[in-house]
Amino acid sequence: MPCMQQELSREPNPPKLEAKLQSNGNVLKVNWIKQDDGGSPIKHYLVRYKAKHMSDWKQELRLPSGSEHVVLSGLDWDTEYEVLVQAENQQGKSTPGSIFIKTSPEPTTIPDAVTNGSGLGTGAIVGILIVVFVLLLVAVDVTCYFLNKCGLLMCIAVNVCGKSGPGAKGKDMEEGKAAFTKDESKEPIVEVRTEEERTPNHEGGGQTEPNETTPLTEPEKNAVDGKSKPEEAEAKKPAAEVKTVPNEAAQTNGNESKA
Repeated sequence: MPCMQQELSREPNPPKLEAKLQSNGNVLKVNWIKQDDGGSPIKHYLVRYKAKHMSDWKQELRLPSGSEHVVLSGLDWDTEYEVLVQAENQQGKSTPGSIFIKTSPEPTTIPDAVTNGSGLGTGAIVGILIVVFVLLLVAVDVTCYFLNKCGLLMCIAVNVCGKSGPGAKGKDMEEGKAAFTKDESKEPIVEVRTEEERTPNHEGGGQTEPNETTPLTEPEKNAVDGKSKPEEAEAKKPAAEVKTVPNEAAQTNGNESKA
């Protein structure tokens, strides 16, 4: 029986191929359908391709037995390609299945999507640029907050956290300076006291003598009024007349005294 099984096993039949051009225009997806494995499990699928007008094949691709398609990217625009796929089992390789397909003409604009979804589209690039721009703004705002005490963070700190702004100190200094200037404009109040007023009367432990600021009692007021009336009367008297002696009389008196 083992000998009969070995004689019955052979190379697998070539897979049936289907090719489809992707939306990029220069990307090709090749599907295959498994055929008779020849009595031995398929081990690998071998894929080769080249431009039809070229003689050299691209590097062979070896795919596992469970594979059902391959994606060929980076193909030349407006070029016809030949693709070969072989199935391989323990007994050997099958006859290659072949297919021909042509890529699209080169577009005027760069396509948005990239092969296999491994690249970034226009939306993703724009999103990354926006994030970088926002991070740059945050870095500049933080720098302004610590160096110049301004920016969005400083506004939040003042309005939300109640922190004093950079202009508060300057405003306080201006108000203090204005108040100081206003106080200087007023004339100082000076209280003049004589030596007697500053020296307390210690003799006999009596009361201190009244000064200009001490209020007078009713008897003291009467005494002061009595003293002031004679003084006013004397002040009203006419001044005494002063007569001068002529010079001749003075000389005569001098001669007589000499005689």
